[in-house]
Amino acid sequence: MPVELKGLSSDLVCGKDREVISDCSVHVDVFSAMSGVSRFVEPDNCVVSKLENATQADLQQFTFLVTEKSEVEGFRQVLAVAGYSSLRKPSREQLPGIVVAPQAFVHRRLN
Repeated sequence: MPVELKGLSSDLVCGKDREVISDCSVHVDVFSAMSGVSRFVEPDNCVVSKLENATQADLQQFTFLVTEKSEVEGFRQVLAVAGYSSLRKPSREQLPGIVVAPQAFVHRRLN
């Protein structure tokens, strides 16, 4: 099941006070790219990178990260997106269902 980040572009191009961020750069990790996230993360003023095997030093050049990691050194989490986690077994109280949990996270660089 793809992780959907609908409406994310407006959050990426605007800061806390909704100011436009110029020269934005976004790194999309392998998990997120394989989930189809990159189709939703293409604001006009941002460069989107899918660099594989990025080091911590590589990541520091980006304004935002879209990753499967809930915490990244030097960044703060600004969004968590739920995706498929497992199936819920039926019981007397509940029908079978799909369990979702945070699967992709957007982080903004601290400095």
